[in-house]
Amino acid sequence: MKRIILFVVLGLWAFTALNAQNQTSSSSPEAPLEMWPVKGAQNLGFKHRVSYGDFTTSYATLIETESTQAHLFYATWRKEATIRFKQQLGEMAVKVKVKQNLNNDEFSKIMKLFSLNVDKGLDYAVDIDDPKSGVWHMACNTSFAEEDFDCGVLFADNGKSYTIRGRNYSTGKDVMCLRTRFYYSFYDGENNPVASVDSDDKGWAWIDTTLPAEQQIVLAAAASSLLMLKWLVLE
Repeated sequence: MKRIILFVVLGLWAFTALNAQNQTSSSSPEAPLEMWPVKGAQNLGFKHRVSYGDFTTSYATLIETESTQAHLFYATWRKEATIRFKQQLGEMAVKVKVKQNLNNDEFSKIMKLFSLNVDKGLDYAVDIDDPKSGVWHMACNTSFAEEDFDCGVLFADNGKSYTIRGRNYSTGKDVMCLRTRFYYSFYDGENNPVASVDSDDKGWAWIDTTLPAEQQIVLAAAASSLLMLKWLVLE
């Protein structure tokens, strides 16, 4: 029953998205430098390894949990994923744990059909354990938006932080095919981009290699976790 509800909601959501979304991959951000092509972020089954430039991840492990909850006039299906991997740069490595709500909050989808502006909120959380600089945390809103917006933050226990700006530019057709199209950039301050990811084609990424290696690997860990959205939604 929950699968039927999901497909009905997705169909209705796609119809709404077709009328609301007009952007395509041409909306991708202007990269500060030429972005690197990504390998391993598309349709690879249950084990994945993402690489670009000098950065690579270990094989990722995926654990999914799901539950249902009945309400007065509807039922919600909650499916969450936890991904673990190591981000590597040369001999350096940091541990990464990603948690995402995969059903994208079905109730908010239903409300949007009635033109009520209910967003998903911060539904994508990442912890990056760096032995040198401590633990970093990332929270990001991966929902649809008509314009770029400050949608998240990457911050360390020591107070250092980066702003995440961008949006999901999936069309209604993308939604029907259960794929996600997005771009996000990480900013140090208001106008200083230090990393970017774009899911167009097989994926693109860029990290500011003039930064210290310990900052590069943390940014890459955050970028890699976002790129894994390309295969996570297809599971």
